[in-house]
Amino acid sequence: MGIFLIINMLSVECLIFSSAMSNLPFVFAVSPFSHWMIFYYTGLCFSKNSRNYRVMYPFLIFILGFALQIYSTLYLQSIGYNGTGVKVSAWIYAWGLIVFLFSRRMENLINRKNIIYHVIVQIGFRSFGIYLVHVYVLALIKMCIPFVNESWLLYWILSSLVTISFVSIVGKFLSYKLNRIFGLI
Repeated sequence: MGIFLIINMLSVECLIFSSAMSNLPFVFAVSPFSHWMIFYYTGLCFSKNSRNYRVMYPFLIFILGFALQIYSTLYLQSIGYNGTGVKVSAWIYAWGLIVFLFSRRMENLINRKNIIYHVIVQIGFRSFGIYLVHVYVLALIKMCIPFVNESWLLYWILSSLVTISFVSIVGKFLSYKLNRIFGLI
């Protein structure tokens, strides 16, 4: 299964890079369902194993994925595409970060008495709402602040802060039932 996923991801990535996503159907732009299954299987492995592993390897995978995202974005921008969207590098980055953060060592480091723990829990609690809203916030920021395209870091920071703040504030004013209906929790 793992080999199939790797071959499948790489073939879709080659298709995306070769066409610069100009005429690809949406399913290829966000990738087939089979690609997202790696996160489901990772969760299953976490639930059945102790998670007492060395954190160096997941951290290196996380750094590699981040570097690949920067490289692939710069490449896509050089051929006229804006460089955003789902890429294999995003899965590598996300998977490395998840495996790194879910290790026992990190769990012990970020304990319940730590402010980082509470921030991560709150973001996790509202993550589906953040996912649902972030695309609209990205478009709104791009429309209202045209110079934001010049700095991906500024764009990322602004969009993250606005999205998380919006979902948190709206979530506090709506009842629990409305939060569930709108997918904010």
